[in-house]
Amino acid sequence: MTTRTTCPDCGVAVGQPHKDECDVERCSICGGQRVKCDCEGHDQSSSAWTGEWPAQSEPLYRVTAYDIDYGVEDEDVLGCFDHEPSDEEIETEIERVKSELPARLTFEVDAETKEEIEANDSLVTDLVSDATGWLVYGFSFRIEKVRS
Repeated sequence: MTTRTTCPDCGVAVGQPHKDECDVERCSICGGQRVKCDCEGHDQSSSAWTGEWPAQSEPLYRVTAYDIDYGVEDEDVLGCFDHEPSDEEIETEIERVKSELPARLTFEVDAETKEEIEANDSLVTDLVSDATGWLVYGFSFRIEKVRS
């Protein structure tokens, strides 16, 4: 393994904590990529740049949800108006909101989460809903191995 004197993403020296939003920094709680995790209690000093890429011992899987059908309802868009909207205005706003929501989302998960998704695919619904803030009525998804 090659040793580097500075982090290739945020540029800190060996022994220094990574800067905010560094793609290389690992979470001290879950071991995942820090910019993608929401763990509370992360100790930034325990995940300082060591001069080497973080260990990649666990398998990694990519879950891609596509053709996502969002459940946007009349009441979801009513706050967009400063007047009593007509049914046509509401329908137009719903279509606008749906057109701006992503039709495809990708998530990286560990082996345990992959197995949970295979046993209960509604977990993908939760991932998409959490990422977008909207209800999801339907989608297709696939799981592919990214790293062994």
